[in-house]
Amino acid sequence: MKKIITKITNPKKTKTMQNFNFYSATKPKMRWLLSLVVFIGMAISANAQYIITNLTTQDFGTLATGITLPTGWTSPSNQWTIINTAGANSTGYTGASGGAHIRVTASTTGSKQVSYNNSLSTVGYGSIKIIWGARRSSVASVSLPSAVFEWSSDGVTWNSVSYTDVATNDVWALVNGGVKIALPAGAAGVSNLQLRWTTTPSVTTSAQSRIDDIILEGTPTPTISSLGATTNCPGVALVINGTNFTGVTTSDVTVGGTPVSSIVSNTGTILTVITAIGSAGNVNVTTPGGTASFSGYTTIVDNTAPVITCPSNISHSTDAGLCNANLSVGTATATDNCSATVSGVRSDAAALSAIYPIGTTTITWTAIDYTGNTSSCLQTVTVTDNESPSISCASALSVNNDL
Repeated sequence: MKKIITKITNPKKTKTMQNFNFYSATKPKMRWLLSLVVFIGMAISANAQYIITNLTTQDFGTLATGITLPTGWTSPSNQWTIINTAGANSTGYTGASGGAHIRVTASTTGSKQVSYNNSLSTVGYGSIKIIWGARRSSVASVSLPSAVFEWSSDGVTWNSVSYTDVATNDVWALVNGGVKIALPAGAAGVSNLQLRWTTTPSVTTSAQSRIDDIILEGTPTPTISSLGATTNCPGVALVINGTNFTGVTTSDVTVGGTPVSSIVSNTGTILTVITAIGSAGNVNVTTPGGTASFSGYTTIVDNTAPVITCPSNISHSTDAGLCNANLSVGTATATDNCSATVSGVRSDAAALSAIYPIGTTTITWTAIDYTGNTSSCLQTVTVTDNESPSISCASALSVNNDL
């Protein structure tokens, strides 16, 4: 069989929203921020695709009709042989190679078997699947029984896997309706996976069964080599370093069993996520290829409110000739054991940079951290009209008295 390159396929439907049960319990002022984080995570995971690697493939190439099978293939007493005949070769399905293939007839009754044994390793892979093209004929309403497909990790114990064979209409098609046949978990992580097909006719017939374009694939198992940090504040991105992260979604990445709230970025080897509030424990990344785990991660439980300091109160005269003042009021500052953001709201609902009218305007400054702890302080801005009015008198008059 031939080794071929890795591809990315099989989109996985995401289940992002079910992982945000913590949202309803989050403090209201933080919900807008969490909503933004959720949206980003959904956008990244919406088109998730796991890596799929073709571990081996066999299309029998341009081999000439005869009994010589490719390396690793055997068939007792040449029951299955190579056929390469124009008009008989594989066609009509996606991936049909159109070249040589293997064929069996029932000139005698009893087991007709073909097997593959050539150091086919599935170590480092999970979700092993197989597919092949087939063509079966019927003569006088008699056909060969569907080939029993089996796999073995040692060549001694063989395990059959059920599938739906093609119709006996002498037409090429993919078995199992074109759906890849999933092998049990025991077929993963095997140093020499062996395969075989066996049909056992009970009567002799000139009907035939053919096989071509065999593909066996797997999903590489993820690994975690390190974390960017083992302790983080809530809302601080957790960086996971490793391999085979391509395609993971929020439900595939857990901390202490709790799915992360979003995926910020994913290069396939560096996965950056936002953990759910309070998550701690083992960091797990799971794909169809398996689960990678790293122990000892902690998210700080932040119950401490920020400490906020307001700018000084302001008293100011109106601008010359105006009934208001254009002022720069400064910005409050805040400290927190993790981090906090600061915002200010005027009592007249105007923008902080808008002009300030005569009288006292109160600014409520608020500091809020990722967990939703808040602190507030007040700043007053008082504008006084200290400008005297200007007056212009009428011109002096000289008049004679009335007679």
